[in-house]
Amino acid sequence: DYKMSPERAKGEVLDRYVLTDKARFVGDAIAAVAATNEDIAEEALELIEVEYEKLPAVFDPIEAMKPDAPRIHDFAERNIARHMTYPFSKGDVEKGFKEADYVVEATFRTSKQKHCQLEHDSAIASFDASGRLTVWSPCTHVHLS
Repeated sequence: DYKMSPERAKGEVLDRYVLTDKARFVGDAIAAVAATNEDIAEEALELIEVEYEKLPAVFDPIEAMKPDAPRIHDFAERNIARHMTYPFSKGDVEKGFKEADYVVEATFRTSKQKHCQLEHDSAIASFDASGRLTVWSPCTHVHLS
C-alpha cells in the first residue's frame, strides 16, 4: 500500500494535492476558491497571497533514484512510487544465459518518448448532401455530443 499513489483500480489518481505545503512542479494546484458567483470568485482570487521557497530539483530519472536525490514525495523512497513486476519470463532463464553463445549486458538510453501516440490532436469533418456527417480522426475513439 502506498499512500497517495495512483490507484488505477478506482480510475483516479490520489496524488493531486490541493492546499499542499509543497508544490512539486510549475502549475501544481496549491489553492482553491469556492464562491456563489464568478465576481466573488474573482475577488477571492485577488486576496490569495503565495510565497514560494525554491526547492532542490532533479531532472534525470537515474539521478532521481539515487539515495541522496531530493525527494518529490516523502513516501516514495528513492523517488520510486511503486515497484511493479510481471512474470514475462518463460522457461529456464539462467540455463538460457549459460547456453547462449553471447550475452550482452549494457545500459541503453533512448530519446525522450511521448507517453501516448504521436498523432496530431485534430479531426476533419464533412456533411454530405444527404446530411450525413463523416469524421476523420487519428484517434481510436471519437466522442460526439
